[in-house]
Amino acid sequence: MTAIHYNDWLEANQQYLHEAIAGLREYLGHHLQDNEITGEEGDQPVHAVKERRLPDHEINPPATLQTLCNTFSLSEFERDLILICAGVELDSGFASLIAALQSKPQPASPTFGLILSLLPSAHWSALTPDAPLRRWRMIELGIGNGFTTSPLSIDERVLHYLTGVSQMDARLSGLIRPLSMSPNIPGSHNVIAERMVTAWAGDKRVTERPVIQLCARNMEDIRAVAARACYQAGVGLFAIDARDIPANAAERDALARLWERESALESVILLVECDDTTKIANVVSFASNMSAASIFSSREPLPLPGQRLLRLDVPQAEPAEQITLWHHALGSSAKRLNGQIQRLVSQFNLGADAIYAASAQVMNDGAGLSDEDMGVRLWETCRYSARQRLDELAQRIEPIATWQDLVLPEAQLQALHHIVVHVRQRSLVYDTWGFRSKSARGLGISVLFSGVSGTGKTMASEVLANELNLDLYRIDLS
Repeated sequence: MTAIHYNDWLEANQQYLHEAIAGLREYLGHHLQDNEITGEEGDQPVHAVKERRLPDHEINPPATLQTLCNTFSLSEFERDLILICAGVELDSGFASLIAALQSKPQPASPTFGLILSLLPSAHWSALTPDAPLRRWRMIELGIGNGFTTSPLSIDERVLHYLTGVSQMDARLSGLIRPLSMSPNIPGSHNVIAERMVTAWAGDKRVTERPVIQLCARNMEDIRAVAARACYQAGVGLFAIDARDIPANAAERDALARLWERESALESVILLVECDDTTKIANVVSFASNMSAASIFSSREPLPLPGQRLLRLDVPQAEPAEQITLWHHALGSSAKRLNGQIQRLVSQFNLGADAIYAASAQVMNDGAGLSDEDMGVRLWETCRYSARQRLDELAQRIEPIATWQDLVLPEAQLQALHHIVVHVRQRSLVYDTWGFRSKSARGLGISVLFSGVSGTGKTMASEVLANELNLDLYRIDLS
């Protein structure tokens, strides 16, 4: 819908809700009149209560009240109970009417007991914890002397939804964040996204779609694949860090119910991101308690329960695919780099989001840079992007030593020079000449220093890092 069409629908939706509440208020008003004019016990009301009707016109897309009832299979009684609680919030006279029906002097909230006595379609099964109103937290039960006399109120999120305002539940907003789609993803990743869409295609309702588990070394790749699949399926994507899933069982169940409701209301899917620090038991319990469509990401497969589970491995993007992404991200600026993109790809294995972010940063900051300086700036940006992950694993060392600082035998100096030459040419050997497809060995740098003191090893390592413009890390294995 365009902005104008949306505004027209919003006005029509609010008018539909207003008419539904007004009709229910009139219906309840007749009950009040009958109570006031009824004589001694056993006397009949002077007139019959007017039949209750909803607005007889339709709007397109359907009114949120209709969508809510269809989505959660609400009965006529459950629908009217929702409307009564909404009417108390939206209609200034509704709370006073409810108070009068309960013979209370001040505006009051409705109770189950009152509503059971007023609505002809009332049924006790609508009040059970597993029935839609309470399972999906549409109605909040306040503190009272008993179950049927406790005050009722409509959940804030549901009230906003009925008025046409799309706003995530405040209890979720601090835990869950939206994810946007990358402009482009590698072809091999798009194949995975299409498989996800195919798996979802047979189930129109989000809550009936299978759980998908995506495994990859790079979490950025999983986000990009999930976002592309959701875009193609016409649903939104939100993510939660698995470490934020509550350890308390009751809180974990409440989170699952709130998200299931959100998923059904807004057609959105949740990506649960797991890492090596995640408490797997919490994730498994969360998955088993939630029926809404979801995606779980991890480096290694998780023992998730259920029959409707599809596990897909997201491969690392091939160098040719990464080069294509760099060209898309840099646009016409790619021509200025004169082959440096291949060198970037040979050193940094970045996902689509990181490639686009690095390209945007360099192009925004380096409008007046020379071609050579632009290449240097891009390399440094990629180093920083990779560094953020490595800093969690090892101690980074700032290399300061140069060739002039090394005091080594000539043979060892020549060996270091040969290492630098070979590393600089590895993109030509592995990518241009095609040796990568035959073996992935040799893509890293591993040097064994024999007969060199500890200080000499450190200085030699710093020289290599400086010459190759790489970061240097130390891992203590003692």
